[in-house]
Amino acid sequence: MSAPYINQGAGLWNGSKWTNTSWPKSKFAGMNRTLAQSGCGQCCIAMALSYCLGTLIAPIEYQSDSHYRYAHGSDNDCGIYVSKKYNVEASYISKSNWNEVIKQLKAGNPVMAHMYSKNIPSIPNGQWTTGRHYILLVGVTSDGKVAVHDPNHTNKTYPIKKITFTRSQIEPAVKYDFTVFKKKTYTKKAAAAQPSSSTSTKPASSTPASLSTACKNNIKAFQRFLNTNYLSVLKTVGLGELLIDGDFGAKTRLAAVSVWKYMANKYYNAGLTIGNANFFESCRKVSEKMTVEEIKKHPTLVYIVQGMLAGKGLYSAALDGDYGTQTIAAVKAFQKQKSLTQDGKMNASTWYALFN
Repeated sequence: MSAPYINQGAGLWNGSKWTNTSWPKSKFAGMNRTLAQSGCGQCCIAMALSYCLGTLIAPIEYQSDSHYRYAHGSDNDCGIYVSKKYNVEASYISKSNWNEVIKQLKAGNPVMAHMYSKNIPSIPNGQWTTGRHYILLVGVTSDGKVAVHDPNHTNKTYPIKKITFTRSQIEPAVKYDFTVFKKKTYTKKAAAAQPSSSTSTKPASSTPASLSTACKNNIKAFQRFLNTNYLSVLKTVGLGELLIDGDFGAKTRLAAVSVWKYMANKYYNAGLTIGNANFFESCRKVSEKMTVEEIKKHPTLVYIVQGMLAGKGLYSAALDGDYGTQTIAAVKAFQKQKSLTQDGKMNASTWYALFN
């Protein structure tokens, strides 16, 4: 996939609306600025990571762990910081080393630039907003111009119509060093001898063998989301970081259950323990408070629903933390499989069946 385009104010990616259209209003890391106001850096990181990892990542996936400075947007090291959470290599390029920027772009590596174009004669005032702003450089055209993904661009059909700039329109406005994100390349290894079934130690997978690529990518996105935002919770149950493998096995299930209990305890005073003793009764008590309206207030709970359903092959739309029509349709499909009332609501029986 090529680097997707994300518009911070309109809730757009590649010209399509995100299901969760409220995320431009999301407040990051407990601060008082929203994605629409000061989230250009977060959107550039999401575009770069989506390209490097081959799966669509929304800015809200790492909101609790991103560097975010009150009233000014993202710190200049935000790309380096967040990339480590996703095991993507990112590094700085000196703002004076334009040749290296072009080299990396030609190699297929997106480059984030921190701009400040006010009072620069060669650049129209406000081209990169009137204050500091992040943009993502995504390629070089045949005529030597640089293709740009600007998260604050007003043309909502972008990037259907390519937007390109010359060196003189970009370089003078670069405020700090560039950040390059490197797409991983893999060398195919010779297949190792397979152990016999009697000696295999790999835990059994609960992922359906016929799972679609979209569902597997969603499982990977869900695993990253849990690692990035709830690693401390995973450590309390002895897991540590999950392997990002698209396999919804026992460890990913335990991680999902543990984060669900954490959320239930934090927001609904559920008093749940790590063990699964009397789990249905726990689901019943929590679900009385955890209505759909309540779930919509906490994207993490929606991520759990979407991630669990992806693991069962029922949710292939983007993981976006929104309990919208696609999520409801997947819940109803799951309820039909389990001979439950098909109302699209996460009641006690549905939560219990989802985790078991």
